[in-house]
Amino acid sequence: MNMAKLFKQKEARKYDDYIKSSQSLQKGNAYKLLGYISKFVVFKNVKVWLDVGCGTGLMGEILKTHLKDSFAIGIDLSKEFLSIAAQKNIYDKLICCDILDTKKIKGALKEFKVDLIVSNSCLHWTYSKINIAIKNCVDILAEKGFCAFSIAGTGTAPEFLNCYKKVVNKFLKAEEKKKYATFIVNPYGLLNPAQLNLDELPVKIIKIEKEDEDVKFKSAEDYINAAECFQKKYLLGIFPNKNKKEDVWKELTKLFLKKVGNHGYYHQQKMIYFVVQKQETKSKRP
Repeated sequence: MNMAKLFKQKEARKYDDYIKSSQSLQKGNAYKLLGYISKFVVFKNVKVWLDVGCGTGLMGEILKTHLKDSFAIGIDLSKEFLSIAAQKNIYDKLICCDILDTKKIKGALKEFKVDLIVSNSCLHWTYSKINIAIKNCVDILAEKGFCAFSIAGTGTAPEFLNCYKKVVNKFLKAEEKKKYATFIVNPYGLLNPAQLNLDELPVKIIKIEKEDEDVKFKSAEDYINAAECFQKKYLLGIFPNKNKKEDVWKELTKLFLKKVGNHGYYHQQKMIYFVVQKQETKSKRP
């Protein structure tokens, strides 16, 4: 399943409103990623930059203030997200494409020398194919160019995900549990840093940082409302019946609120930030 493809125009608008709000997890991650980029990238040297999984333009809008004279490209799987991003005049070029589609990505960007590739809170959605996604980014990067990513790591949202597993397993039949076992265990594709395979890529690791953060919500109910905005449809995609989806979500909400209480709630977030620089590849002698 792909999360971005599930959003219709109305839902994409709702998502855009959420990520711009003060409680947006993605917004906080974007500013932290900008901090890492600012430490290692000389903005005046960036002529072309690419935002992978640009969504409705959150990261692009933040970064654009530092790269006003450069050429900005955004790619995303969701046409609905891209239509909203287009209205903001952030990007000079928008591409509806999967970062895992190696041939299409290279073809769409063959005319560009990309100096900087960013991706905020996105690449974990590629699950076990994350190293393919990173390789595709490095391949289209100009030599001495930078990749800077923020990726959600294992240990994020433990209470909510434990409740999700418990409720989902209650509603699924035995054969369905087997079919969706991998998804149920890790529906967000949370990254274990050991999964990263950067040694085989022509890059210099500039920085890898794991950050643990408790993000405060006014109440557990506010957290559920945020989850309903941009996760509900995705998390319940394994249930084909609409009525069952609602029953599962009601049960999940009830269990979660019972477990944590409806008071000030701290969402545990484990983020991985890393910056790499592409190195010159030495040609082999014949």
